[in-house]
Amino acid sequence: MAPALISALTWIVSFLVYRHNTNKDKSSLILEMNKEILNNCANKLVIEYLFSAIYGVKGIGCSDIVLLVKHPSPQNAISNYLSVQRYIRAFSLMEDNGTIRVIIAEGWKKGWKRTIKQLGFFSVIPVMYWLIMTFSDISYDYFTTIYNSNFPSAIKNSGFINFIMNIFVNIAIPIIFSIVGYMAFRTFYSSIMIDTTVNFFESTYINDKTIRVYKDA
Repeated sequence: MAPALISALTWIVSFLVYRHNTNKDKSSLILEMNKEILNNCANKLVIEYLFSAIYGVKGIGCSDIVLLVKHPSPQNAISNYLSVQRYIRAFSLMEDNGTIRVIIAEGWKKGWKRTIKQLGFFSVIPVMYWLIMTFSDISYDYFTTIYNSNFPSAIKNSGFINFIMNIFVNIAIPIIFSIVGYMAFRTFYSSIMIDTTVNFFESTYINDKTIRVYKDA
């Protein structure tokens, strides 16, 4: 009992130390990014790299990053922005006479195109569940037939092959289809957050004139 408790406590402490160091590193990167944005000779590549390192998402343009930082509530702005843009590129931001405007991509504007995409992503979830149940049964029957007809008694009696079959059927197949279902769900969720995010950003007034807006090429 004692060794197990010590092991668990060691793991917990190690995890907490890791999280503390990660948060500390993230804070320093945020300060570095803000410093670079304020720099008169700011490097777009550095700003985009730092944003990617902080939030774990690639492909966000410098102009969007600067507007997120200029927002009166930057943490909420970044959170709302990434709720969509982390998984789909549905819009971009621009400054218009001191206000933030959202430019929605053609394929994600309100209408039948967006609805079809949403229905497609949502339908993947029950399909993946059905495939998990179906393929698990089919795979187990298939492997059992091969196992009984091709493997010698010595291997059968060891139980090793049966163990591998159970792992593949009961763990590997569900994990594979669950990952696909999860990816479909997160994309679907991002798509239904578009209007909420647009409403959050639209007509936001920016008072911070010390930060320049960069136009992405």
